[in-house]
Amino acid sequence: MNSSLTSSEHWLLVDDHAMFADALSLTLQHHMPTLQVDVANTAHNALATLRAGRHYQCIFIDLDLPDSPGLTLLDQILKRWPQSIVLICSANRQPAVVTNAQQMGARGYISKDQSPLDILSFVQRIRQGQRWVTSDSITRELAEQPESPFHLTARQLGILQQMHRGLNTSEIAAELNLSPNTIKTHTRLMYGKLNASNRTECLNRALSLGLL
Repeated sequence: MNSSLTSSEHWLLVDDHAMFADALSLTLQHHMPTLQVDVANTAHNALATLRAGRHYQCIFIDLDLPDSPGLTLLDQILKRWPQSIVLICSANRQPAVVTNAQQMGARGYISKDQSPLDILSFVQRIRQGQRWVTSDSITRELAEQPESPFHLTARQLGILQQMHRGLNTSEIAAELNLSPNTIKTHTRLMYGKLNASNRTECLNRALSLGLL
């Protein structure tokens, strides 16, 4: 089954749930003995590893990281290392989130109930030229949904996270090294996308969609 995978593979799993990450990495390596899986428990650690020059054939990102939204990390990786094969591995199956990940350049979306053999199969399909992979159940859910108007950029997701922390516009600007006017512009755009008229409605809508 794994004939299109290279004889020696090195993957990165970014997930702060140690039990899940360790179990998945061990099981993957059991099915593919030439595979080495590194685990990073924060976005910061993942980026530090990549900046140190470590090359990974595949990178898997959980959405619920303690220091950054997973989609923000996805955007950061693809801007710095655009040839990376990055997949989301998450329990979140919200269609809006799946669509956001695909639009931002993720090569696949894997729910955490997928088997390791499924994951190996997904990677093989990408190596064979498939641009996007996910489970059949998620594909069906996407097909049943109307076209999503909720696509937020990585910058907007980062601002949304800071809003969720309770920071005001000036504090968010300082945190992200942007001007207050830039924060206000992105906030206004988010309100429009999420059909919200104020911060509370915006955050509640984002929570209901699984964006936070």
